[in-house]
Amino acid sequence: MCDFNNSLKYGLISLEIGKIFDNKHDAYSQFMLEIDEHFWYIYDIIGENEKSIEYMKKVCSRYPALYAKDKEMLSHYVADLGISYYKNKDYKKAVEKFHESLSFQNHSDECTLIAKIDLYINLAYKKLGKEYEDQKILPSIKSIKGGKDYELNFHIYELLEKNSYLKSAYNKLQEKISEIDDKLSKKFLSYPIPKEIVEEYNKIFKNK
Repeated sequence: MCDFNNSLKYGLISLEIGKIFDNKHDAYSQFMLEIDEHFWYIYDIIGENEKSIEYMKKVCSRYPALYAKDKEMLSHYVADLGISYYKNKDYKKAVEKFHESLSFQNHSDECTLIAKIDLYINLAYKKLGKEYEDQKILPSIKSIKGGKDYELNFHIYELLEKNSYLKSAYNKLQEKISEIDDKLSKKFLSYPIPKEIVEEYNKIFKNK
């Protein structure tokens, strides 16, 4: 796991290097796409949601000009933008982006992404006080391939309120921080979602 402050610093240096490209050339657009995605990832992890939205909007704007036929990848990016809106508590905008993401999809090939979008749409509905599905989407959640990281497990817990998912989120988080030194792990645990997982876990399991 990287030091995110250094990662931001090097990203800014890369941004300056990018200015040597002709901004009308595809190489420039590709370079800037990668830089914008890098910044989105960092700001998403550290919980600066306004910034993560800003950079993922840039990614979603640049991508079609470079890869007009690749709707599947654009679908992933728009879904990521939706998740950033969700984390920023703009639930209506999040739902709008999730439906936009689905409009780009070949549903037969992207069951994992569709399952994640289904989860976040229902989470947004729950936050908005609208009718939502919980038990009915269990088969969809179980179809998610590639494993569920600490964040995804935690959001499943938020929807279903099943403690097993909170335990999984906590255990995945512990695996993550075991890979880094104490100074970085303390910093990482201060970020919004890791902090919320630990606080919720302690409230549910350690106060019994």
